[in-house]
Amino acid sequence: MLAAGVSCTTYLLVFALGSRLMPVSQAGAGALLLSGVYYFSWPVPEFNHAMLQIPLWAAFFLVFHICLESPLARRAFVAWSALGAIFALALWAKYSSALLGVTAGLWLLASAKGRAHLRTPGPWLGAAVAVIVIAPHVVWLVGVDFSPLSYFEGRANRGSTPLKFTVTQIVDHLPAVVLLLLAGLFVRKPTAFSLRRPAENDAFLAVMGLAPLGITVLLALVAGLKLRSTWGAPMFCLSGLLLVRAVKGAASAPRLRRLTRSALILLATVPVFYMLFVIFGPEWRGRPQRVNWPMLAIGEEVAKTCKATIGGLPSVVAGENFLTGLAALAMAQQSPGAHRPAVVLSANLDISPWIEAAEMKHGTAFLWRVRGSRLGAPRRVRMLAQRLTPKQLEPRLVEIPWPRTSGGAGLKIAIACVTVP
Repeated sequence: MLAAGVSCTTYLLVFALGSRLMPVSQAGAGALLLSGVYYFSWPVPEFNHAMLQIPLWAAFFLVFHICLESPLARRAFVAWSALGAIFALALWAKYSSALLGVTAGLWLLASAKGRAHLRTPGPWLGAAVAVIVIAPHVVWLVGVDFSPLSYFEGRANRGSTPLKFTVTQIVDHLPAVVLLLLAGLFVRKPTAFSLRRPAENDAFLAVMGLAPLGITVLLALVAGLKLRSTWGAPMFCLSGLLLVRAVKGAASAPRLRRLTRSALILLATVPVFYMLFVIFGPEWRGRPQRVNWPMLAIGEEVAKTCKATIGGLPSVVAGENFLTGLAALAMAQQSPGAHRPAVVLSANLDISPWIEAAEMKHGTAFLWRVRGSRLGAPRRVRMLAQRLTPKQLEPRLVEIPWPRTSGGAGLKIAIACVTVP
């Protein structure tokens, strides 16, 4: 439900912005064209912080345009305050949302209208509101010695080169390009591609829609960073509007209607295929999808193992990320008294600063997936266990029926519970 709400909100916000920048028919088609961009179709059900930031980006672009068009009045101060709050909330969701501030700053400096606003209290009031809203998180960040940044560095090390990242983003837009082709909106007329000499609204759309990607790639090239493809998700909430405006010279009413119908068909079709993939995908892939792991069964097995070995439920769960999160959530749902185990991400205390050593000694469950016949714990799990107790882990092998067809290989998990007197 959360994922569906976030997706619907994004489409509505993009349409609202488009209606301010272009004819309503183009705005509607451009918003629906997002169904042809990967990030707004297939991965939507996997709700997470990356998905949460997408409507916040769309809201930021909409409110920013409202701010720019507002006269110097009390209403403008409200809009700028709202913009600051939205920016800070986007930062709460993900630090990469700092790109919003950089992009907005570039527009304020580059456009005559933006520079005029810089001479008013509005932008500075918005900045002050952003600082107030983000301040509690900054205090926490200092308290944990900026450990999330170390996590980001580790994720980036497993990413792609800036060139591959850019190519991936282009490929993710191919379904939208196909929809434009089917609607007849790509014609061989130079005048059809209108962003080469954009009007002010088109220039705003181009900068807001393209600058975050350009800044990201440039920084990665200069700093020698790698990028994960999913980091591009919020950058493209304006892609549909941009594509429609790029071919506005060919955007006749019949073609826009054709584009709208095609986008609606795709919007309705993708969930059907996704449902079939969720139902039958694990059967032929041999492993669960993210959205249909047997969470309750995993939680029950961890609880059963710990009760048998340490006499109670664990205070902490450590091991592979996805397994530990599912186990902790399942026990929190099923246990009387709302037992809520803490989670050590990746069995690494350095990126789990909320975990106290004393808390782990009351009872810790280690779990990891078993592939093949090897029951041995991964290196990080062994290292964490050695910090807790000199005893060797004695894992219990659990096989949960999965895939669901009879005779399936099953999901093999090793569970070891320890406590320190």
